[in-house]
Amino acid sequence: MLSGGNALEKYAMLRATDSLSSLKNRIPSKIRVIEGQNITVKNIKNVEIGEILLIRKGEVVPLDGILLDSIAVLDEQSLTGESLPVTKLEKSLINSGVINLGETIKIKVTKKSEDSTFKKIIQLVQMAQETKAPFVRLANKYSFIFTLLTLSLAVLAYFVSSGETERFLSVLVIATPCPLILATPIAFLGGINKASKENIIVKSGEALEKIAKSKNLLLDKTGTLTLGQPEIYKIENFSNYDEKNLLEIIYSLEQYSMHPFAKAIVKYCEKKTIKQIIPQNIKEIPGEGIVGQIKNKNYKITQGKVYGSIDLFENDKLIATIYFKDKPKKNILKILEYLSQNVETIKLLTGDTKENTTAFLKEISYPIDYTAECKPETKLSEIDKLKNSGVIVMVGDGINDAPALALADVGIVFSHGENSASTEIADVVILDNNLEKLGKIFKISKQTLSIAKQSIFTGMTLSLAGMIFALFGFLKPTQGAIFQEAIDILVILNALRASK
Repeated sequence: MLSGGNALEKYAMLRATDSLSSLKNRIPSKIRVIEGQNITVKNIKNVEIGEILLIRKGEVVPLDGILLDSIAVLDEQSLTGESLPVTKLEKSLINSGVINLGETIKIKVTKKSEDSTFKKIIQLVQMAQETKAPFVRLANKYSFIFTLLTLSLAVLAYFVSSGETERFLSVLVIATPCPLILATPIAFLGGINKASKENIIVKSGEALEKIAKSKNLLLDKTGTLTLGQPEIYKIENFSNYDEKNLLEIIYSLEQYSMHPFAKAIVKYCEKKTIKQIIPQNIKEIPGEGIVGQIKNKNYKITQGKVYGSIDLFENDKLIATIYFKDKPKKNILKILEYLSQNVETIKLLTGDTKENTTAFLKEISYPIDYTAECKPETKLSEIDKLKNSGVIVMVGDGINDAPALALADVGIVFSHGENSASTEIADVVILDNNLEKLGKIFKISKQTLSIAKQSIFTGMTLSLAGMIFALFGFLKPTQGAIFQEAIDILVILNALRASK
């Protein structure tokens, strides 16, 4: 019964975690190739090194290549975890898997499909799944001991009673396996149900058990500890305008832009009820900025000299610089302190720069070990270093986290309401962006494990007591059967508490 239950659970997990499908589907199989004056559609496997690809706005770059245009604006969050857009200049290397945010670009292929950056991520996920360390479940741990003890007492009863078969049978009848076979899965299913009420999808009881026993917690930064959305945090005004008039100019221009910073500006100005002015001759230049006229004056907004900023010019004179940052999630300090009480090690693994990571940790005022500028293989290396130090939980949100989510004992992902490759790979999916849910899944896991252990030890102790009584002839098989049923009911009722 125990083996059959384990087999069914493994089958269900395989059905729920066909993790490579979404990763593979992210890159299109058919891509546009420029051949002379014509554009042809080719299968990605047939594209050779040196061919020129056409990548339109919003499309994923399918193969690694060199940028042939003067400039490109890219979303590299899927590879690096960095939420801010990146500008690339002519002859820059562009990795497969990033998204083109600007106008149509051309790249010259430098690697075939099987050698591309994104293909390597898929291979890392596959390797991680194949090398994942085995885990001994709670029920499996005690089932062998309980079975051996039961048979020993039954044989002893037979010899103590000088071959009396009834006494032998009495011991076996009382030796109920329900604390292991029923109570444990009922408790963990209850925990799964309780988590679902919090918008947390747990794919197996094993994941809950591992979280409860975890020793190491590895955290991604962007989209995990932060909102993953840039917002204004400082405005430097070099003009005679007051801040309200300055924001009117910026708002009036940026309302026509699709740049992520523009969205942050619009949101900021709408919150402050800044009015709009209709600009003239408005024009957005991909990778450079936006220009327009307001009240016969020429204005231009460009990427700032400092990373994560934009500059505003009036008639080519710098009049303002606006700085952006990725805002930490609500109650982050309280949650990190709670998590530190439940694990021995917490470490931040981020694709962001060292400077940004240091500034982030200074802002939240929480000392934590970190590794910055992490590539997917770097995160795998960090997990490998901890493999002998106890159960490892990895928390992330993007494709760049996928190999680490697969290799860790438990992968937890913030889905932001999306059905991505990471949600398939992860063992636990938090369906919203609320960091408090990470603390809740740890709490639910520990409560569930505690109830499961109570059920197991209470059931085994009562069964052992009954078997000893039967061994000395104080319980007949019929009485033993009634006693066994009473134990089952008690243990199951206790296990049901996990869902409350």
